[in-house]
Amino acid sequence: MVVDFDPAVMPSVQSWIRYPLLLVYAWKAHTICTVRNGFIDAQDEKAKMVSTFPVAAMAMADLLVGLATFYAGALGVFASYLIFCGGSVLKGLLMLLVGTPALVWL
Repeated sequence: MVVDFDPAVMPSVQSWIRYPLLLVYAWKAHTICTVRNGFIDAQDEKAKMVSTFPVAAMAMADLLVGLATFYAGALGVFASYLIFCGGSVLKGLLMLLVGTPALVWL
């Protein structure tokens, strides 16, 4: 199943999802900068290797995993919110406590 956050498909998701995604981008940028600055401060030869394409490709692959995890968690929380709004408290709690972690794990 492919989840599409296109505004035409899920209009209520598109408006707020971009702001929490900035936290994922900031976390990844902080991680890359911390590693690179550590190499530069130690005057290590590995500082030159951090600026190569393979390292950038690995960082982007790691960012993809982080974004997928975030999307799965956001989708689970949003689904439980919709269930709560529908009046099913037990189903909403089950989705929040069981369904959301299962989505993130997958």
